[in-house]
Amino acid sequence: MLAVLLKLFGPHNLQLAEDVLQDAFSKALQSWATQGVPDNPSAWLVQCSKNRAIDVIRQDKTQRHYAQAYQSQLQSEWTLSHAVSEAFDPSHIGDDQLRMMYLCCQLDLPFEHVLPFLLKALCGLSTLAIARALLLPVETVKKRLSRIKDKVSSMAFSMPNAGEIGEVQSKLNTLCYLMFNEGFHASGKLAVNADLCTDAMALVTLINEHQKLRCKQSASLLTLLHFQFARFAARVDIDGQPIPLDRQNRALWRQDMIQQAMALLHSVEQHPDPGINRYLLEARIASEHCLAGQFDTTNWLNIVQHYGALIALNDSPVARINQAIALAYAGHIQQAIEWVSALQTHRSLQTSHIVPATLAFLHAKAGQKDLANEFVNLAIKRGGTPREQKVLLQHVTELLQQPV
Repeated sequence: MLAVLLKLFGPHNLQLAEDVLQDAFSKALQSWATQGVPDNPSAWLVQCSKNRAIDVIRQDKTQRHYAQAYQSQLQSEWTLSHAVSEAFDPSHIGDDQLRMMYLCCQLDLPFEHVLPFLLKALCGLSTLAIARALLLPVETVKKRLSRIKDKVSSMAFSMPNAGEIGEVQSKLNTLCYLMFNEGFHASGKLAVNADLCTDAMALVTLINEHQKLRCKQSASLLTLLHFQFARFAARVDIDGQPIPLDRQNRALWRQDMIQQAMALLHSVEQHPDPGINRYLLEARIASEHCLAGQFDTTNWLNIVQHYGALIALNDSPVARINQAIALAYAGHIQQAIEWVSALQTHRSLQTSHIVPATLAFLHAKAGQKDLANEFVNLAIKRGGTPREQKVLLQHVTELLQQPV
């Protein structure tokens, strides 16, 4: 509804659009409390928003400029109601949401600053809910939203032109990928984190349904998100803390969603575009985990190969670390140690706790107690959360007690 109101009013009237939407929800709270929830709450809210928009325009039409495409229609009493009703036509709403996403893609700001606006504008979260989801002070969220609104006010609410499609496809997918990860990798028991994931999946679905914006990359991303979300219920403990993959209860994995993901993966593999993208490779890695009945039966050599392809595409040091871990689980521990040791001088990892923590794990897996403890101490010295440090110590201790 906010996307539709922005289309009518124009981004420069974002506050007005939010006020109209807020009025609709306020009336719903009052009406539904006494008369009960209607059979179709969404339709009720849409109609209320339409009526309120018409009232506001009637009051201010000589004092306010609206979206250029609707300005003349909204100025005339003869066409006002028809224009508002036409704007709220369900067949247009998907495009309006994509316009909102495109608007977010154009913001030249770090993603963590754009995310609160994305959650408010596209997911309907309140400022308080956003603060809770992102573990940020409410005032910080308010400041970021205010800064975004200032930038949005001068931007066009439109779809990308033909020459921008390739770049926009990539940006939209990145936006949704980061949004999903924000929910998937967050600690805590907040249900809103699962909502972030499902909202991101819904937006990727929207992209895949659009004739001009869908592509192999977006189809690959949708596949990956299905594989990831299938494991959502098993990835945190009762306290909301992450559970390592080897300790997850696989009975909690959603087999229906894994089957959907496998069908999507098959479809992507048959795509006429022969190109490979990071989401497809990550989906292939995720599929290996989902197909394994137990952690120990995972096809680690396949995962090593997929990570090799991912590294060839985008040489990420984190991908190299994950590849080395997979290699160790495949039985080649010493080679894995050599690979990770070579990353100690990587410029982006020199002060990070990730490399020593990985080496502590690998040396413990190899039964090399002194080296394992040495790297545990280095990892703790470099940082990581207290929870990460505790899990590392526990994992290394358990590995050292096992026969090599």
